[in-house]
Amino acid sequence: MPRLKDTTKTVERVVGARLRERRMALGLRQRDVAERIGITYQQLHKYEQAINRISAGRLLRCAYELSVPIDFFFQGLSEEATQAQRPRNRMSLSFSRAFNEITEPHFQRALAELARVLAEPPA
Repeated sequence: MPRLKDTTKTVERVVGARLRERRMALGLRQRDVAERIGITYQQLHKYEQAINRISAGRLLRCAYELSVPIDFFFQGLSEEATQAQRPRNRMSLSFSRAFNEITEPHFQRALAELARVLAEPPA
């Protein structure tokens, strides 16, 4: 299961990219859209780059001003999340296979303990 922080960042990237995509498709400058939704163009730039999060109310306003349904901003999200997880899933599977091929139980225990220690958050 992906960590919540990773998932949140993925959502912010997808929403920001979709916002930029729609703005550009309409031939609007950042300044134009920013004025319509009541923010500075710098703030819009931060939304598009996923530097800052877009609140639900602001996203609804963006959808209205850009003439798209709110779910427009979330299209492609499941594909991006899946792609982000693939390398990690392959690594986990590879690790599991290698672990099961270790014939000495004390080596398996040592490796399991090492994995537990490395997985603990830093103090």
